[in-house]
Amino acid sequence: MKDISDFISSVGFPIVVCLLMIYQQQKMSDSYIEIVESLKELINDNTKAITLLINRAKENDTRLMTIYSNSVKDGEKNEDKQTTSPTVSDHQ
Repeated sequence: MKDISDFISSVGFPIVVCLLMIYQQQKMSDSYIEIVESLKELINDNTKAITLLINRAKENDTRLMTIYSNSVKDGEKNEDKQTTSPTVSDHQ
């Protein structure tokens, strides 16, 4: 503590305060850099997740279109083969 007191006496209070402010600013800058790095990682992870979701949605769309087109084809085949059912009076 005596060293700090001697330093303040020899160079003056404003210089010491300026140096403390520089130190504080450097610490804040370091913490901001860490935050930005973690945000970059988070954004990359979210981008990968969104890309995966988009790809799965496309796969599901393709599957649904295949199922729909098959059901439409089956429906057309059934319409061609469909005959009228006998009525009640036809059975008697």
